Amino acid sequence: MPMLQVNGVRLHVEDAGSGEAVLFLPGLGLKVSECHRLLAPFRTARRVLAIDNRGAGLSDRPEQPYTIHTMAEDAAQVLGACGVRRAHVVGVSMGGKIALSLALVHPEMVRSLVLASTQAGPPSPAQRRRLGQLSLLARLFDPAADRIGREHQRAASLAFDCWADLPNVRVPTLIIHGRADRVASYSLAREMQQRIPVSRLVAVPGGHMFFIFRPKALADPALQFWAGLPTE
Repeated sequence: MPMLQVNGVRLHVEDAGSGEAVLFLPGLGLKVSECHRLLAPFRTARRVLAIDNRGAGLSDRPEQPYTIHTMAEDAAQVLGACGVRRAHVVGVSMGGKIALSLALVHPEMVRSLVLASTQAGPPSPAQRRRLGQLSLLARLFDPAADRIGREHQRAASLAFDCWADLPNVRVPTLIIHGRADRVASYSLAREMQQRIPVSRLVAVPGGHMFFIFRPKALADPALQFWAGLPTE
């Protein structure tokens, strides 16, 4: 479980499995250590690089604010440091925003996108209230250092907006979304799918964190999606 020095920070990266590379980007405050059940099916068939985003897990927590684009550049440099030219990129929640930014800025590094519980723009007022409630709940249990990182991630996520750029996402994209998602509504997933040229949408039961409680609901469609792509 190495620490890589990239883009001015030290990031914790787990590198396991063999085969085509998959880059996994967690959501807000989520740690790779909390995603092992989710990643296990991928690691049986692929090489999986999983990052603790800056501000979470064992990675650095810079005191100054940062953006989704900054975290996308972190991810690009992790791929380079690991000798990976192109990867399938899986992003959950905020990680999906990082994945979209990576595909827009470094399309040559992205083989495909799998976006779970993701929206491409700022939340509605109702969603902001819901996110505020979740953030308040998290602060009750997080250590002080985790709170700082979480708040920086939250601010970066709230400020991100790439709706207008979605037609420029040119890689094959699979969107997997819970029909009962109260943080990023299913209607926004439909709209995102309509704007990304080569994309399809899979609706699954459950809410925003369906991939934690039912990992196969993410892993099975993703593995089928990759199996259907032309070989390089």
